[in-house]
Amino acid sequence: MPNTEQDSGSADWLSNVNPETAWQNACRAESGEGREKDEDLAAMLYRIAALCGHLQAAKRLARMRSEGRGGCRDEIDAFHWYLRAADLGDPEAQSEVGRRYELGLGVGRNFAESMKWYQRAWDNGLVGAGLKLGEMLEEGRGGFPDPEKAFQCYTQAANAGDPEAQFRMGRCMLKGRGVAADTEAAITWFERAAAVNHEEARRGLIEALAVWREEQRQKDADIVRALPDLRAKARHGDREAQERLAGIYRSGVPSDDLNTRSVLPAESLRWYLEAAIRGSPTAQLALADLYLGSEWVPSDKDEALRWYLRAAEQGLVPARLSAARLLIEGVGDRGNWNGQVVRWSLALAEQGHVEAQYLLGILLERGLGVPVDFEAATQWYTQAAGAGRSDAQFHLGLLLDQRATTEVQRQSARGWLESAAKQSSRESARELGKRLLDLGAADSHAMRDAHKWLEQAARDHDAEAQWHMGRIHEQGVIAEQDDVLAYSWYSLAAQSGWPAAPDDAARLEKELSGEELRESADLCSELVN
Repeated sequence: MPNTEQDSGSADWLSNVNPETAWQNACRAESGEGREKDEDLAAMLYRIAALCGHLQAAKRLARMRSEGRGGCRDEIDAFHWYLRAADLGDPEAQSEVGRRYELGLGVGRNFAESMKWYQRAWDNGLVGAGLKLGEMLEEGRGGFPDPEKAFQCYTQAANAGDPEAQFRMGRCMLKGRGVAADTEAAITWFERAAAVNHEEARRGLIEALAVWREEQRQKDADIVRALPDLRAKARHGDREAQERLAGIYRSGVPSDDLNTRSVLPAESLRWYLEAAIRGSPTAQLALADLYLGSEWVPSDKDEALRWYLRAAEQGLVPARLSAARLLIEGVGDRGNWNGQVVRWSLALAEQGHVEAQYLLGILLERGLGVPVDFEAATQWYTQAAGAGRSDAQFHLGLLLDQRATTEVQRQSARGWLESAAKQSSRESARELGKRLLDLGAADSHAMRDAHKWLEQAARDHDAEAQWHMGRIHEQGVIAEQDDVLAYSWYSLAAQSGWPAAPDDAARLEKELSGEELRESADLCSELVN
């Protein structure tokens, strides 16, 4: 534990220190920018900046002390500096303090303190802290179980894409724990988590599907009984009956013996249109979705936008978000609607809607329906990125990198790209790898990371990353020189459509033997996911 008396006695000379200068010099010493890399000096300068109240310096010093860089590993000292950053209001540091109290890492285990710090981090917008808080609330650690509040915590984290939170949402909805039971919603959340190989979610999905089949059979029996009355009401202009009938025709009309279903696309479209014309916002939304992408209706984004806007006028949030997405795609020429879409997005963003924050960032960055405003775009991207949305992290990283004038700013940009890449964003992995490559072969750590991220994107079928992997293995500067492997990557990049790849593949092909070409063909199937 640092000597607090010494820290206090240092106040006089610390008052003459510029903490930002100390921070920047520490970053340079740690990265080796413009000088020899020196982690001991970096740790000392981070400590000085942190003692002067520099939040990022306290976090960086805490991480170095935990990793044993710039001195011996010291978890107690690491906790001390994370606590300083947490007290300054940093949500990531607050969550880390919560984790350390939960595990007893560098401090005595204390579940009540852990929950308090997770709560603070969650209140400050850190989604991952909400998941941890939810787990503790559901299990009753630090007090009595609170399933309702646990469900609230899971919801935010699940919407941001966290698989564990998605699994827990599914379990709560299947069992009616902290929320009314909803088997279909449970299946949706289980499917999302299972898609990224969450094993418990796969088992939950099997259980939920069995429950759903039994529920569906009962619903089908109810539909068969209700159909004659619904058809009569729909023909007489009952909007609700028309919309319900459209939904039945869309999902399939059960047979009398409940063993089969008949989907009737034309009838479904007819009744959605009737209900939409009569002003049903949910029918307007359903109709727009059909025009946006359906096997039944030829794709017509202008017609989809028309119905989204009509539903959005009546306050439907999904319609407002869809209208913003189509505006970003450049669909339609709606005049004043562009500004209205921006106002809708701003209102949702200010209410904390993460997707609206992300979409608003794009609108502001590109000047769609509003003057270009990079500062405001950065602020909204940052909010959505802080909530764990990977596409917001990607766009934020790119925007910060484009506007960066110092290495510290470029480090921040790469940090956001890395956050997105860790969520399997291949675009972020590619762009992060490219920027690390730009640091040059002198930084061996950066080169190793560049190879790692480019390979991740390349294996995920990113054409440009595949081409870069070909160059890396052909040149042999940051990875083993291997013409067969290089040719394999060039070939994959060519198949994926990267313009320069066919010429590079043809050039190397002339230098390889028949046996090496056969080896490369086998490699291609192994290199991609």
